[in-house]
Amino acid sequence: MKFEFEYWSSLDSKYIIVPIEAESEADAKKEFNKMHPHKKYRLLDPLDE
Repeated sequence: MKFEFEYWSSLDSKYIIVPIEAESEADAKKEFNKMHPHKKYRLLDPLDE
């Protein structure tokens, strides 16, 4: 499944959306925390395709 995380980038002064492929929401959160350990994020609602 594809999960999208949004976080504020103070360097770019804008919100960044990061898509992550994972088996579950918990796995996606772990992966995001590995990539950006100090960022607060918002998990975006999945879109029906």
